[in-house]
Amino acid sequence: MRVNAPNGKSQWSLPAAVNAAAAGAAKALTGRAPVLLPQVGSKQRVSETVPTAATAQSAGAAAPAFDPNGSSLVVQADNLAYLSELPDASFTVIYIDPPFNTGKTQTRRTLKTAPAQEGGARGDRTGFQGKSYTSALQTLASYHDAFEDYWAFLEPRIRQAHRLLTQDGTLYLHLDWREVHYAKVMCDMIFGRDCFMNELIWAYDYGAKSTKRWPTKHDNILMYVKDPQKYYFNADTVDREPYMAPGLVTEEKAARGKLPTDVWWHTIVSPTGKEKTGYPTQKPVGLLKRMIAASSRPGDWVLDFFAGSGTTGAAAVELERKFVCVDQNPPAIEVMAKRLNVEEHSFAAYRGVPRGAAVLFTPQRSVGVRGGTSRDALTAASRRALAAQSRKVQESVEPVPGASSVFVRHHSTDAVDKDLRIRGRDVLRRERRRQQLAKERAQTAKK
Repeated sequence: MRVNAPNGKSQWSLPAAVNAAAAGAAKALTGRAPVLLPQVGSKQRVSETVPTAATAQSAGAAAPAFDPNGSSLVVQADNLAYLSELPDASFTVIYIDPPFNTGKTQTRRTLKTAPAQEGGARGDRTGFQGKSYTSALQTLASYHDAFEDYWAFLEPRIRQAHRLLTQDGTLYLHLDWREVHYAKVMCDMIFGRDCFMNELIWAYDYGAKSTKRWPTKHDNILMYVKDPQKYYFNADTVDREPYMAPGLVTEEKAARGKLPTDVWWHTIVSPTGKEKTGYPTQKPVGLLKRMIAASSRPGDWVLDFFAGSGTTGAAAVELERKFVCVDQNPPAIEVMAKRLNVEEHSFAAYRGVPRGAAVLFTPQRSVGVRGGTSRDALTAASRRALAAQSRKVQESVEPVPGASSVFVRHHSTDAVDKDLRIRGRDVLRRERRRQQLAKERAQTAKK
């Protein structure tokens, strides 16, 4: 419910009874107690304030950077601040793939391999028929994926998603086993349990596999609608799947294929395919096309405010929908600018990675390897590595045919840049200390 906090600001808070019930349900499902959303007046950090479009305008905020009759947008912003300025009921589909709260830095490396030279040293990889290959790191992108209070982070953004959906709109919330149970309880409170339509399971079989438990090879996608009586869903537009036992159905049905169930077997983005952008946790276009095709019509607006590599925008373009893709991460903006064909004049507002923050987006081993361990030397090394990474992105990312969009740098990005500079300074300080200790140990070993 919405209440007035002691500081006079209107904030969202979950009733104590509901919060306790959610905690019990989550603990029963997972075996551990979740982090609860605090009550107003408690000393625990309160969930972020959720302003509406009306309150933003009354506070003198600029007009929302969104025109329902305008172009598709790539927006650099703190997504909560930007969403609060958008008008109600603007989007037919909202897909979000927020950080999964893994507690680690998500990293995507891109390697280039080539046959080892005859007569030279053997390569670091062995391929078909024992042939030797050498590999070299081409690009590396990363972002931090850890939140002390994941519910307080996600809840105000889900409330904004509910406000921004049209009456026939649908939310697809993409998570994994770590937080999906808590998110389900939260979405039931915000949307209502009768608005829950499906839990989609995206199953894949790629990557490392644990030998100490059943390997986790699926993601969870929660499907909620704004109005269970009016939501739009057209199964005829969805790609079909082959029958597992085609001999049990007619030839006509076997040729047409069957409608997908709530378990989707779909490969991840191929490490060597054209779709690959090098951005960590990139999702395949096929997944997004299936959701957008079923829940929207040509010309409808689609929103993704954890846009990453811009896969939602790419799928929307292929299906003739308009899109708004929001992210605060500079590497994500650069990937989307190329992939979604951002208009060059508007992209002049992009300022790149803030000075001193380049170390957050580059391989640690490329920082300060040469040139000493001073702060200036470390900063220069990280900026060189970032520049090389940006060049590789421009060379490897393929624009989506027919894509066209406009770039918007939201005013909230100033605060984001300030935070990145602070975090970058802290990382540089730790990196400098680490290298100094390594140098001292090496000198001691020589004595």
